[in-house]
Order: sequence, then structure tokens, then C-alpha cells
Amino acid sequence: MIAVVCGTVIAATATFSVSAATLKTDWPGAKIPTPKNYTWAALGEVTGTEKGTNYFVIHADTIDSTHAESLYVSLPKEGGFRIQSLHELQKQNGATAPEVSNVGLFEPSALQRITYITDGNAVGMKGTDGTVIKYTQSNSGFALTICKASGDRIVSLTNRQFSFAYNRKGEVVRSMVEFPLADKEAIYGGGERYNGANQVGKTISLTNLDCWSLPEYSYNNVPLFHSNRGYSVWFNMSYVGEADIGETNRHKYSVKFDGAKLDLYLWQGMPLDNLKKYTALTGTSGVSETWTYGFWTGAQNAAFEKTGLGNTYANIMELINGYKEHYNFYPDACYAEGAAARNAQVTNFLRRNNIKTLGWFSPDLWKNLGLGTINDILPAHSELPVLDASGKIIDSGQPFGYDSMFLKTYGKYRISSKNYVDFSNPSVVEFITSCWQQYWDWGIAGTMDDFGEWYPFNTTYFNGLSGDEMHNLMSYYYAKACNEAWTAGRGNDYVLFQRSGCAGSQYYSGNFLGDNVSTYNGGSSPDNAKEDGYEHNGYNAVISALISMGASGFNLYGADLGGLGGTPSNDLWNRWVSLSLFSPYMRQHGSVIHQPWNYGMLATQNFGNAYYLRKNLVPSIESAAIKAEKTADPIIKGMMVAYPYQLSLAKVENQYLFCDDFLVCPVTTENVYYQTVSLPKGSTWYELYTYKAYDGGQTFTAEAPTSDFPVYVKGGAVKAIDLPESMRLAAEMHDDSEDEFTNLPALLITPPDKDNTVVIYDKQGASTDYHTYNAKEETYVNARTSDTVFTVTNTDGSERSIILALGVTAGGIEVDGKALTRLYGMPNYQAKQYGYFIDEDGLTTIYAPAGWKTLTVKKGAVKSSAVKLTGVGDNATKMEAMFDGDVTTSFELPRSTGEYTTVELAGKTKIDRVKINWTVGFSNSYDIEYSADGENWAVILPQKDAEHTVVNGGGSRDEVRFDAVEAKYLRLRTVQRGDAGVPAIHNMSVYTAAAKQPVIDPPTDDPGNSGMWDDFDDNSYDDDVDWGDDDIIDDPTNPENPSDPDTVEVIKKRKRKVIGGTTLTAWAIALIIAGGVLVLCGVALVIILIVRKRKRSKLLDQEETEPPAAE
Repeated sequence: MIAVVCGTVIAATATFSVSAATLKTDWPGAKIPTPKNYTWAALGEVTGTEKGTNYFVIHADTIDSTHAESLYVSLPKEGGFRIQSLHELQKQNGATAPEVSNVGLFEPSALQRITYITDGNAVGMKGTDGTVIKYTQSNSGFALTICKASGDRIVSLTNRQFSFAYNRKGEVVRSMVEFPLADKEAIYGGGERYNGANQVGKTISLTNLDCWSLPEYSYNNVPLFHSNRGYSVWFNMSYVGEADIGETNRHKYSVKFDGAKLDLYLWQGMPLDNLKKYTALTGTSGVSETWTYGFWTGAQNAAFEKTGLGNTYANIMELINGYKEHYNFYPDACYAEGAAARNAQVTNFLRRNNIKTLGWFSPDLWKNLGLGTINDILPAHSELPVLDASGKIIDSGQPFGYDSMFLKTYGKYRISSKNYVDFSNPSVVEFITSCWQQYWDWGIAGTMDDFGEWYPFNTTYFNGLSGDEMHNLMSYYYAKACNEAWTAGRGNDYVLFQRSGCAGSQYYSGNFLGDNVSTYNGGSSPDNAKEDGYEHNGYNAVISALISMGASGFNLYGADLGGLGGTPSNDLWNRWVSLSLFSPYMRQHGSVIHQPWNYGMLATQNFGNAYYLRKNLVPSIESAAIKAEKTADPIIKGMMVAYPYQLSLAKVENQYLFCDDFLVCPVTTENVYYQTVSLPKGSTWYELYTYKAYDGGQTFTAEAPTSDFPVYVKGGAVKAIDLPESMRLAAEMHDDSEDEFTNLPALLITPPDKDNTVVIYDKQGASTDYHTYNAKEETYVNARTSDTVFTVTNTDGSERSIILALGVTAGGIEVDGKALTRLYGMPNYQAKQYGYFIDEDGLTTIYAPAGWKTLTVKKGAVKSSAVKLTGVGDNATKMEAMFDGDVTTSFELPRSTGEYTTVELAGKTKIDRVKINWTVGFSNSYDIEYSADGENWAVILPQKDAEHTVVNGGGSRDEVRFDAVEAKYLRLRTVQRGDAGVPAIHNMSVYTAAAKQPVIDPPTDDPGNSGMWDDFDDNSYDDDVDWGDDDIIDDPTNPENPSDPDTVEVIKKRKRKVIGGTTLTAWAIALIIAGGVLVLCGVALVIILIVRKRKRSKLLDQEETEPPAAE
């Protein structure tokens, strides 16, 4: 029988679908209600249509003819079209138009009058953005075909793609819309997603949850989805929801919500265009003050109170002073969280050092502030709303939710709980002010607004919505109320960053990216990443969230540098620093106090460089924030958002554009020093740290030093930066210090592949509020004059007198027609030594008189001064790995600090520079000795008082410059090993002394010189693409089609094959055969047992009847 059962189970498993993993419903602070006892029905036959001025109405029965529905199609002024539902029971109750969603927060400014265009059997309508909708009707239903303005078809929605779930009373309790999904299609957006940028093949919850960044869930859900086939859809719905984007069926995705209203907007076009339409309805992100784009340190309150020195003030003082001692700067802000931020001693210390104090807030914090009862906080308000004789509210009452059942039963308000405040109640602004007033006086300049996901579902709120709609939407009111209170209290000199979010919250507040574990891939602690089920919620999840937030209308956000959960490895800390450096907000936080100098030799040396590079980039980040506020163009763009027509990039999920021109390629694996990079077509790309030029359109293995990771600057860039008087990136600089480290306005430019017009927004002074500020516009045109000459012009005259030309070894520079002098050392800023200096690796530093209008740059080249090297000794062959130009090969140095590694130069020559590129392991301090004859040796010292050639280098890359020496041999000896494994070098380069080497014409085939992108069109797909036949979703005979009423869920039955795919695979067939064999074996065994039992019974019968034997 066991065999029969096992065989049957195996055969059934292989033959039939089983439920996929159900999304979790029980969460901290929120238990998601699940509808029960309902039946799905798709729309069927059309019973009539109405061609109105503002609405085209489709009346249809459900496919089982038991219910009637109406879909209202309108054309918002903001573009595209909108579909809203009106249900049968709503009509019976007197409704004549769809109920407004979200109490009208995101309604269009107006509806365009519909002009109906007859096209054969189709009725056409055209939106303000060129979106064309063609309605056709047949005996089985209808189709809405969405087209470009040209008439080219994009996608179709038929009656069977609209489904509603009805309870026993006939009420609609759920709705679902399904879309076709093609093989090369990518879907971006959805709010803050931790499971990758491309959502294809995944099922996600659309309900805000305190989820520890787990992949299927989010703190910040926005049901806005972009398809690279050329459309975007936004569900203007805040109910409990989920989206199955090709997990159950690879050829379609479905979006469903619990609730009666169906309301969606659909726009033709690509993501960047459609984000403008979306934010025209919900609002663009704001602009915070300049200091917010710097670096914030911080940690949890408990870390400051109970770890380290065991005292809040002592820990914060040690942390802040540590930055000054190690790197000679103070952070721009310190997130002291709760009680630590409300400590006068702490805030006074931070204010003395010009550091902004940031605090913490949650909807129930008021009970712990010592402010007394709610009556003490809001003495002028009654407990419940007060209405006058006409029904007008004259007192909104205390800001708490009401008991939904009591309100429904008796028609009266009763507060359900005086715990979490209701941010939709107008009295909450006064309430927030009371909570913060004392601390504003102390100088607190911002707060984390936490725990917006904990709102119950069984409560009715002041705006009239119940918890099923308000659970997500409360984040909008949370952001709005806090913004209003803080603006009244501090103008715009503050920063708000929420954990939760929803459509529209971006207009009022920034965000942080949830709670992340301090490992690459996740786990509730570094030691049990998989055992506790908390996978994929670490650093790599942050990369996904950064990209998906940008695709969803958000721009001001940043993750917890170092992670909240645990202590990161030294390697991960360095990678996270680099990731934060290229995030809108660079903010440190953790359950431990992250001190960079405690994360190993590299971090100790490198964090200051990262900080100062961030300070270099602040003007570009602020400019991008202003551009996003004005135009909805995201600060962070994933590959599909930036390059939707380049299909090969759709699955590249660990790269993004930052501030339009920085291609950021984060490392996602522990302890590596190279990675695969894919460069978009249409541009030459210039590596930020090495200046090397690369043609776009290639995928290759790039060096990823442990101190950072590959970052490329797009050809034609003109970026606003700040520099110190040294004019060097990542060099020490201070704000308003009036010394050689004072910030100076400058530009970073790259040679253009095509003419490029750039607008830089330079904010002037303090803002009035989040969306009211003064910004000067600087317009630059970076134009390609020839393959080797380009000009940068500013007709108003540029005050940015320092220009870094990345990827340029200048053969000549002219300013307003006058030649600049070539200098053989960096320009002297104080002496106004105008001219230009060439770094032969590919960076030209230009110092021009302020007010220049035209900068002409002639590209050149310097003959390589690199010396050919060969290994010496027993390991000579292995040492070739240091010279072969292959980043994936390397040579391990001797493990003993007393042993030498010797190389021979191709001839005796004068040298003045050595470059060492380390793998993960490195020598922290070492000597490089030189010899002309192989017998007499001397140590190379970059400074006369240096003890060794390199001291505390920290690994990654070392470049040693020194007075020229004549050498035939070099040898390296480790003095102190690093702390990251065996020292190994993957590249060693030595250069001849050539301070005044002439510049020659560059090769015409060098990247950026060939003109290969002159005719490139990035508005058409770069590969053959067939978006497939939408009819697959409409085929009732297709067993994988949940649109069929017989296959969709009755309560909750998301289906997928146990073995992937939409048909039985060889594995499934094998399982069926195995199951069948086991069944047959089981049956045979049963038969044998039965036969044996019968024989035995017969024998026993014979024994009973047989006479006893004679004695």
C-alpha cells in the first residue's frame, strides 16, 4: 500500500499543477486580511457601449452571465487613458459613475474631450500624449488595442483579461487585470523591490510590510509597471494586492487587488516619458538643502547607549572625533535616532562642530516623550470630531482611527485605539509640532519617519477610508503631515526620510531603503543567512531597491551604509561605501556603530578618499535632484529605464546611471577584484578612476579594485563638481573653510560622440520649502567639431574656472580663441596660473579665467612610456601574470616578509613611476628597490623622510611617483602583509621619466575618435524582437490560462508547474513513468499478498477438517 500511495503521489505531482508558495500574511504590526468564499469571473459578452463626451463606456456581462460590469474609459489631460469600473450593485444603489479612488488625491487636472475615429470595425480614441486606443467588438467580447501615435500596435487588453471576484452577496471583493508577456520583455518598477530590477518571473506583494527587505515584499509599494515593449501601467489603487509577473505563466503577468474599485492608467511610450505622466498626477520628488547630499553618520539608539564606551555622549563624541582624527573632516549630519538625538549634551556637541542632528519618529512615539496624555498635547481638541448644525466639521478631534464595526453598526465614531496616530486627521500637524518643538529649538534638523507599515486593516480613518485602502496610503498622509509641520517649524532646513511609502509620498518626503542585513545576500545575521529563511535581504537587495525606486518616481533616498543587521565583513564595508557614494543620500546606520577605521587596513586608508569624492559630486547630485523635481527624470536609472531599446541590457540588473552620466557597476560578490560589465551602445565611456576610454556596446571583464568598483562617465558629459585648490578628485576639501581646501566650483567633462546640451542647476541660498527654491541654470553645449576636436560653450560665461577633461590627453586648449599654456605641474590656483596640465593616463586639468564662453579642446596622445617587464628567478614564468594585461590572472608574492620578487626592465632606463594593482590580498607596507646592475640596490622613496616605498597602502591600487632613477632591475619586498589574504598582484607597470613628453595626434581608431556613434539611433530596438501573440492570454483551451473561470482561484490557488515551463518536460515524463512503475509494483505486491493469504487460509481450513493421525 505504501508503494501504491507513493507512486500515486509522484504521478499526480508530475501530472498536475500545485499551488506556488503563498505570500505570507502575518507580519509585525499587520496581519493581512484574506477574502474568503468568492468566485472569479472574467468579463464576457458586451451588452452595450456609450460614446460620451468624457467617457467611453463598455457594458459587459461576466463570462458566466451571472453579473454585469461597466468599464469607463477616459482620456486624462496628463496623457494616456484611464479605465475605471462600475459594478452592478453600485448601480443598484444609485451610482452613475465610478467611485473616485484614494479620496481624489491623484485625479487628473481635466479630461480631454473624446473625439471618436472610425477605422473599419474599430472605434479609435487618442490621448494627449499620442496614445491611441482602438476598440473592437465580437460575439465573445471586446478588445482594447493600445497603439503608438503612428498607429503601430503595442499591446491588447480583451474582456477576458479583466476579472472580478464576487462574494455570496454579489459584491466585488477582488479585481484582476492580466497582460501578455513576451520572451524579451522586461518589467521594471513596482516601488521599492529587493528581488532585482527586472520583475519578470517573480511574484510580489503590493502591500506595505515590515518585511526586513525580503525579496517578495516591500516597505514601499507602487503598482507602476514599465514594459520595454513600449507602455506603462499604473494602478491607482492602494488595496492589498499582488502581482504575478510571469512566475505562474511565463507568457503573461497579472495584477490583482482586494477591493471593489478597479482604477488604472495606461500610457504608451518608454519609462522616462511615462514617469513624467505619472508624476503629473502624483507629484515629483522634492529638493532638500545642499548639506543633505553630503555624508550622514549614525547608528541605532541602542548602539549608542549600550555598546562601545557604554555611554551615548561618549560614543557619539568618539565617532565624530574619529572622522576628524583619521580624515580631517566632520560629517554633514549625525543620525542619533531616538533618545540620543533628544539629548541636549549630544545636540550641543554636534552643533558646535556644525553637524546637523537627525532624530527618529514613529506614529506611537508620543507616548514616550513625557508630554503627558493626548489631552495635554492637544488641549483645544475634543476626543471625537465635532460638527455644526449644517454638518460641517468644526473640530477634527484627536488624530486616531475609529472602530469600523461600531461605525458601520451604529453610525457613530468611537476611537479604536489611542496608539498609532491617524495622519489624515488635520489635527495631526499640531500634534507633530508638539512632539518636535523643543528639539527644533535645540537644532534637530531632520528625522527618520519609521513604522508607517504598521497600520491595522480593521480601522476607519478621518478621511473616510477604511484600513484596506489606508494601510498603504497612510504613508502619503504621514509624509504630508510631517512635511507641513517641519516646514512651518524649520523652513526647508531639514530632511525627512521615511521607511514606508506609496504613490504620492515622494512629493513630501525622502526615503531610506528599509532594514537590510549586513551581508551580501542576506540573513537575519551574518552567521545564519539561510537557516532562518531571511535570504536575499542584504547589500545586493539594496542595489535592486536603488534601481526600482528610481523607476517608481522616487529620487531622494539612501540605504543604511553597512546594513542594520549585524557587522559587515571588511570587504562588504568597502563595497557598501562605494555604493552609498553613488546614491542620492549617503547615510550610515546600523545596529552597531560603524567606524570605518575598524573595518581593516583598506577602509582605514580609503574612507577619507570616498568622503571627499562624495563632496566633489554634491553639485551634480543636487543638480540632478532639481532636474528630477522639475522634469521627473530620475537620479538613478536602471538599464531598461535608461536604454529600453537595447534589449541585451534588460537583464543587466547590477548597473545603473547616476545623475545621467555616471554608469555605476556595483560588485555583488564577496572577495573579488574583477567583474563583468556591459556598456550601453551610443556612447564612448570613460573609466572614472583610470581615465581609460571604452567603446559602448561591449561586455567585458573589468577590474573591480577592492576600494571601489567600475564607474564610467558617458561621452559628452558636463558635470558640476567642487574641487579644492589642489584641483584633484577625492583630495582633501572642506566646506567654507577659507583655506586651500575650500570648495571651488568646477566642471568634469568628457569628449562627446554627438553634440550634447546640458543644463546644470545651481541652487541659490536656502529654499522656502521642498518645492520652492531659486536655482540658476547654466547651459553648456558639448559639441564634436571633428574626430579629435570638441568645444564646450556657455554663452552666458562660466564662472567655473577649473575643468577636468576626463579621457583627454590634450594636444592644445583654447579659451575664447586664445591658446592656453601647457604646464608641467598642476596649476597654481592662488597665483592664477592659467594653463593646462596633462596626466598621460588620460586626464587634462584646465585652469581658465572665470567668465569663459568657449573652451576648445584638441585631443592628443602621448607615446606610452610603459617599460616592458619580465620576471627573474624560479617563478619567472608565473610572474608573467603580472604583465599579460589579463585582469583575471595574478601572481602571489612570497608569504615571508623577507623574500624578494624581482623583475627585469627591457634595458637600463630612467624611471619615475610604478603602478601596482592588487587582487584581494595585498602588502600593506613594502619596499621597491632598484638596481642598475643587479648587485647594488637602493630603496625607492617617494619622499626623503619616508621609511618605506609604501606605508599603509591598504591594497587596491598603488601608484608610486618619485624622482627619476636609473634602473635595470626592480625588486619588491613585503614589510607588512595586509589583512585580506595572501598578497597577489594582477598588474605591475613601470614608466620611463618623461615629464615633458610631446603630445602627438591620437590614433583614429581609438575609442571616441572613430565616429562610430555618429548615426546611431537609440529609438529603435537593437535586435529583432517579436512581442508575441497576445491571443495566448485569451485562449480558453490553454490549460495555463488563469483567465478561464475553471482555472482561476476560488479562494487562493496561484498555479505553477513543479517543474518549470508550460508543458511537461522530460523530468515530468520520467516522474510519471517512475510513479506508474511504483503503482504497478504496489498492485503486484498486493495481489501476491492476497494470493498468499488465501493459500494460507485454505491450508488452515484443511488442517481443521483433517482427522488426527493414528498413534
